[in-house]
Amino acid sequence: KVEAIHQAIDEECSNGWRRAKMDNVPDVKRLTASLLTEETLVRDGFGNVPLYYSLILETKDGVCGAVVFFFEYSTWEGRVLFLKRLVIPSEEMRLPILQTLAKIAVRLDCVRLVWQVIRFVFFIIDVTCALAFLSFTLSIPVIEALKETESVYNSMGASTLDDILTLIMDEESIAAFVSAQTTSNSSMHVNDAIDDCIECINRSLRECKIQLKRATVDDLDDMRNQVQGLATHVQEPDAVKTTLEELRLDGFETPSPMFYCLLLYDMETSKACGVATIFFGYDIDSGRFLYLEDLFVEEQYRKRRAGKSTMLALASIAQTLGCGSFVWQALDWNKPSLEFYERIGARVQENLLTSRFAGKDLARFAAISR
Repeated sequence: KVEAIHQAIDEECSNGWRRAKMDNVPDVKRLTASLLTEETLVRDGFGNVPLYYSLILETKDGVCGAVVFFFEYSTWEGRVLFLKRLVIPSEEMRLPILQTLAKIAVRLDCVRLVWQVIRFVFFIIDVTCALAFLSFTLSIPVIEALKETESVYNSMGASTLDDILTLIMDEESIAAFVSAQTTSNSSMHVNDAIDDCIECINRSLRECKIQLKRATVDDLDDMRNQVQGLATHVQEPDAVKTTLEELRLDGFETPSPMFYCLLLYDMETSKACGVATIFFGYDIDSGRFLYLEDLFVEEQYRKRRAGKSTMLALASIAQTLGCGSFVWQALDWNKPSLEFYERIGARVQENLLTSRFAGKDLARFAAISR
């Protein structure tokens, strides 16, 4: 039984939850060998602007597990808490930990609590073989416990987004797409990296009569209109709930923006014709990654290399800032987009499903007494 949960301090990052991860969870082997030093983990999680947050779980016998999470941003709805890693010795602990995160999310005005799960399909394939591509094995009891827990979440209002696919470009794929090896600088200011990469891409876009621009607070109307255009394109015209004031406060008038925005402009009319919004997530094995939240190009500009050039700029930004990967999601019915992503070197993370508590369901889950 968990006796206490507290926010990690840097010494625990170096020792406590690492030890819990390695020693107390025999059923789940590490997914990958960590590429990060302890110094990097402390710097990234405990500096002036943390890239991730960690909670330590304790029983009467000491540290038993840990939680790693960070904050995302939906330009449609607002702040999101994303559970990236949960290390626990038994499935019984998952529900109270998730509820603790729900309370944190509600307190910080987040609209969603999100995590990802693996779809288990074992009709004819052995468990170990089926998951071999992920480099870890799960025992049958653990799999059954995971299924049961997900069922409990769903009964409490959680939803699983079956039509959403997660795509990724790793460092090798990014380098191949960019066709250049840029010297990375993880300490470079994000705005500077965006401006440098956009400048390079814009040289090749001049003949297409379009240009990329890093959005500033003066471009909020254009940004909002393009995000609305995306929502209409995916048949959800009423889904954009954020106000201009929320976007201004969370993305522009803060020393730690929750998102960044690139806009495409028609050079002849000076009108916005596309948008890309991004933020940065964190993986304790490979570090910071760039996440693409929105990508939209108006139809009449899609044959001017606008989409590919925007993705090229984003991949270059990820490479410049030393990101371990470039990640985004797409609807499984959007075949033209999926084919485009495949052509530029992205791969679908098979069997990875996104689950979440959102809106009133999040508030209800957070309020449950245990």
